[in-house]
Amino acid sequence: MLRYRTQGVLAAGLGLLITGCFSDPDLKTGLTPEGAPRVLAVLATDNNTGAEPPAFCRYDAAGNLDPKGPSLVQGFIICPDTKAEFDMDGPAELEPLAWNLRTMFDELLNGDKVERLDCDLDADTCDGHIDTTAPFDVSCGGNTIAYDGYYYPNGNKESNPVGPALILAPIDLAPTDTDCTFTIKPSVVVDKQGEAVPTGANENVFTIHVKQLDVVETDPVDADAVADRTAIPPDGAVVMLFNSLIDPGSIQAGDIEIRDLGPTGMGPGTVVASDYDVVDNELDIFGAADLAPGNYSASIKATSVIDDIVGGTRTFTDGVTVRFVVE
Repeated sequence: MLRYRTQGVLAAGLGLLITGCFSDPDLKTGLTPEGAPRVLAVLATDNNTGAEPPAFCRYDAAGNLDPKGPSLVQGFIICPDTKAEFDMDGPAELEPLAWNLRTMFDELLNGDKVERLDCDLDADTCDGHIDTTAPFDVSCGGNTIAYDGYYYPNGNKESNPVGPALILAPIDLAPTDTDCTFTIKPSVVVDKQGEAVPTGANENVFTIHVKQLDVVETDPVDADAVADRTAIPPDGAVVMLFNSLIDPGSIQAGDIEIRDLGPTGMGPGTVVASDYDVVDNELDIFGAADLAPGNYSASIKATSVIDDIVGGTRTFTDGVTVRFVVE
C-alpha cells in the first residue's frame, strides 16, 4: 500500500545529527566574520527527494547575487546569478508533509546560544537540537508551529550542503495553501563576536508559501488508452495519496464516484455504487459490491471541497480521475 513515511509528528526520523561537534569551527572557510550575521539564502528542503530549492536568495541593489551567496554547487544551481532569473522561477514552496528549512548565514554563529547539544562522550557523538533555544518564531496560517532542528557550522557557498546554517524541522503540521512566516530572533542568533542578526523583511523575517492540498500519486496510474490501464481485482481499491493529512469529515459521499466506462451491460457513463475510506493522507475508493468485468473510472468529483486536518482547504475545480480495468 502506498503511503508517505512522514506522517504524524513530522520531525520523527529526520535524524537531527550535527556533524561538526568536534571539528574546529575557526577554520578558514571563505566566510565574512566582520559585521552582523546576514542570511544569504533560505532553502526549502523537500524531504521526499532531498532537493533544496531556494525560497530566498540575497541580491544587491543591481540585482546581482551576493558574492558569498551559493550559486553553482557541484553541478547544480542553487541561487541564480541575477534576481531576474530567480523571479522567473519564483520562490520555492514548502511540501506540506515533508519539509525542512535551511537558513544559510555568511558567518559562523554563536553555537552555544542557538543550539543545545546532547553528547555521548563514550561514542564521541553529539545530537544538536534547537527546540529549547528557539531561534525562530514560526507561524503558518495563523498557527504557531513547534519545531526542532540543529545548527550546521560547516560549509560555505561552494560546499554541499551549503553553510553555515540553521536547520529547522517542523513538528506540527502546517495548513496547506497558506503562508508560513519565519522570524529569526536577534536575542538568540548572534555571531561569535556577539553581533545580532539584522531585523526587517528579508533580514530576519521570511515568508514562504505552503503548497496547496493536492493528489500527488495514485495507484493505479490513470491512462488514456484502455490497453494501458491497470487491472485491479473486483473488490480492489483505487488509492489516491495527498500531500497532507486529510480531514475525513470534509469528504462527503457525493464527492466520490465510480463510473462504468463499458462494456458491463450497465452502459457507458453509469454511476456505480461506490464507497471510500480515508487514513492519514490516503483516500481509497472502491465499489460497494464487487465490480463486474469492464472499464471504470474512480473520481473525486469536480468542485469537491476537501480539507486537511489543520484547516487548509481546497476546491478541486476539475476533480481527479483514475481509469482502470476489472477483468
